[in-house]
Order: sequence, then C-alpha cells, then structure tokens
Amino acid sequence: MPPVIGREGDSVQIQCPYDEKHSTGMCLRSGTCLSKEVKYLCKGKCFTEDAQIIIQSDKGNVKNPKISVKDDTELSLFTVTMTELRAEDAGKYWCAVKDVFNLHIELMIIRKDDSSF
Repeated sequence: MPPVIGREGDSVQIQCPYDEKHSTGMCLRSGTCLSKEVKYLCKGKCFTEDAQIIIQSDKGNVKNPKISVKDDTELSLFTVTMTELRAEDAGKYWCAVKDVFNLHIELMIIRKDDSSF
C-alpha cells in the first residue's frame, strides 16, 4: 500500500477496505445501513500493547473532533478523515475489523516550511 501524504495543517483521508462479509448489519429508515462489525484505525498495530486507537466505529469521534469516520457498507470501505495535521501524526497506522483484518498504512506529514512538496 502506498503511503498517505499530508501537509502540516491540512487534512488527509485514510481508506480502509474490508471484506464484504463485514458489511452486513442493520439499515435505518433513512436508507443508511450500518455495519455491525466494529472497525478500528490504530497508530501502531491494532490489538497490541503499544497501539493507540485513533477511531473505533462504534464510539464515534467524541475524544478527538479533528477525526471523523465514514463507513460505506456498499463499497466495503471505512474512511477516516484527519484534519489539522501535525508532524507528530506521522507514523504507521493499521486498519482493523474485529480482530481478524489488519491493513498497514504509512502516514507521512510534510512540514509547512518544506517547499519540496
């Protein structure tokens, strides 16, 4: 997977595809369908001692308003948007569904004063 690149102060989207079998769930009257499987984005490998859970789909983004999540069950794609990026946001992130799926993503942050981007 190629790295996700963002500039300090800007925003990025990290897309986490998942297996269709994790798409089924309940549908609301509005037509929006919600997956019953909990999805995660972690800094570090999810479900390990040193991992930091960035977002957990069943808990929303109450802890950090700079992070939002959209779960498109039709495309089997979990998208996390991170805004107001800082240099310390750079690192290795993992997408996970339950404890059976991990996808490694490298997030690179370009410093505002770096004009080579």
